[in-house]
Amino acid sequence: MTANTTKYAPWRLRRRDSLPLREAIPLWFAVSSPLIGLVLGFLGAWFVTWLTS
Repeated sequence: MTANTTKYAPWRLRRRDSLPLREAIPLWFAVSSPLIGLVLGFLGAWFVTWLTS
């Protein structure tokens, strides 16, 4: 039984070190929100210049 637990110990350590979902979701929003804002800003600027030309 101890041979089994030592065999899977690296997997347990790797899973414990990975980012939990409750931290990954705010991180995803913090990274993607400015990128979405940039894309919408450039699309809006293009649309306004297209309308005025």
